[in-house]
Amino acid sequence: MRRGGRQPPPTLIPVRDSKTPDDPCLTFEPTTWGSFVAALRDEGLGTPVPSRAAASS
Repeated sequence: MRRGGRQPPPTLIPVRDSKTPDDPCLTFEPTTWGSFVAALRDEGLGTPVPSRAAASS
């Protein structure tokens, strides 16, 4: 790890299933992972999530 300054961007983003941590991880290019995260943030998974107010009623 470099001291001071910024680290270079990662070449691959590793993603592991927390339920099976010993299994291999999937790797994604940063632009692909960023697009996935942006789509989740902007569009969701297509399944409505009940609001907390509706869930507690």
